[in-house]
Amino acid sequence: MPSFISARVRAYAASRLRLGIDVGASGLRLVALAHDRRQGWTVVHCAHAALSARPSTALPDEDSDAHAADAAGALRRVLAALGCGARQAVLALPWARIQLLRLERPAGLAGGALAAHLLAQARARLDYPLDLACTDFDERVVSRPEAADLWLVAARRALLMDRIALAAAAGLDAVAVDGDVFAACRAAERVCRDPQLWTAAAASGSAPVPVPSVLVDLGWREIRLLPLAEAEWGRSGSQALPGPAWLERLAQAGHCTTDEVAQRIEAGDWRSAESVAGQQVVHDLAAAIAALLAASAVPSGGAVWLSGAAAALPLLPSAVEAATGCRCRVLDPFAGMTVAAQAGLSRVPGASAAYAVACGLALHGTRGA
Repeated sequence: MPSFISARVRAYAASRLRLGIDVGASGLRLVALAHDRRQGWTVVHCAHAALSARPSTALPDEDSDAHAADAAGALRRVLAALGCGARQAVLALPWARIQLLRLERPAGLAGGALAAHLLAQARARLDYPLDLACTDFDERVVSRPEAADLWLVAARRALLMDRIALAAAAGLDAVAVDGDVFAACRAAERVCRDPQLWTAAAASGSAPVPVPSVLVDLGWREIRLLPLAEAEWGRSGSQALPGPAWLERLAQAGHCTTDEVAQRIEAGDWRSAESVAGQQVVHDLAAAIAALLAASAVPSGGAVWLSGAAAALPLLPSAVEAATGCRCRVLDPFAGMTVAAQAGLSRVPGASAAYAVACGLALHGTRGA
């Protein structure tokens, strides 16, 4: 899976503690994972911090200097509170800031000639000059002579430098910057390797068959869809949510702040979500997911995995199944992991889905991730 990888990612993958930091419009989430060959993965730390307590429901501008300073300060406080000694981390860029291109690979090209051909394609198709971009692709695909094409991801260099500067302001070394939806997919892929989780019996007595799966990440302002199978990435898409963001609508209906609504949902207090406004939000989200699946021409009969904070809304999976005809499950990125006593992970069903991006970032560069 391509991402913006630095040469130091191998050292990060070999480190004892891996940090993934997901900085969003309203808050940041941090996941620290440790790996042992015998015991597997352990969730060492799991933390969330709101950015700039707000008396209103307004959302901040993610690209502003004030937001970056707020995020750096919140990250420093979280690291200090956790007593986390790790100093290398992987951060993410929002999906809306990334351009995904499918590049053709002519037969017979290799080495420098292939690289020049790919760069020429990227230069012609990027929305901005190539010298202002950072690009990356999966080198494993390039090395396979039978591969007909490959995926290239690109983002403005200035945006990546902003993320690196944010990490530095918190005393961290950003060894890589990934796309947030790519990171969530990495977490989902690990879960889907369990045949009991992502296969279904074709018929009574027959062997299980793979089910095509897509990840639907529910953000503040938009829904993002990415098939887990790399060959299907051309069906990826996003859709802006109509009107105020879903959390804002619940806050307005409950006469409270968005932070308070998020805290209630994560704590298992469903009252705000079971209100008339909450039921309408669930209905609208399910309808938007159905429309995005239809527009992306995702094969029917597949499985839909939900990630993001909205995945914890009650009745949302059943509403999605009714609207799409697909099986729908809330992604638990920590499935099969040991959770340390001090991890601080909520036991509320669905709450861990909000940490899918941060978990996938922590898994970055690991074998099979």
